Amino acid sequence: IFTRLPGANFTVRSGTTTPTPGLLAVGGYPVSRSFLRFTLPPALRDSVTIIRATLQLTMDQPTFGIPADTTTILARPVLALLAPKSPVSADLFDSAFLLTGQTGLTIEIAGLVRLWQGKDALPSVLRLELGQEGATYLAPLFRSSRSATGAPTLRITYRRSFAFECF
Repeated sequence: IFTRLPGANFTVRSGTTTPTPGLLAVGGYPVSRSFLRFTLPPALRDSVTIIRATLQLTMDQPTFGIPADTTTILARPVLALLAPKSPVSADLFDSAFLLTGQTGLTIEIAGLVRLWQGKDALPSVLRLELGQEGATYLAPLFRSSRSATGAPTLRITYRRSFAFECF
């Protein structure tokens, strides 16, 4: 006799673990997302042209996962500050690949940082998430600003406005 029911019912993933306080969790099970808030000087908000902006993240330990497993980390701009329920843009994001064994990550986010400039600027906050949430075992833990070393950094290359004088 053949049955169409499974012989066993089990899950590959066990119970959840809480990440260490002071670390930024992205991905995992259940899915975690992290918010990064930056303070830009007023001069960068209204009177420069941003050429390049690089977000540099340091992992607490090398990413553990299945060899050759890859995923993407997405950085999305927050549209309004509403605590954990802050809405993000569905269409705007920058991303970088994450590989097993990786110890650091850089994401080019100049397009997102430019949204923080001008009269109708967005809040200078990003949300980090996995591109394929729930479809990978990779779940990086990044160091935060509370860490002694390896805090997230935002390196901005900009050009000052040209002063038209004597014309």
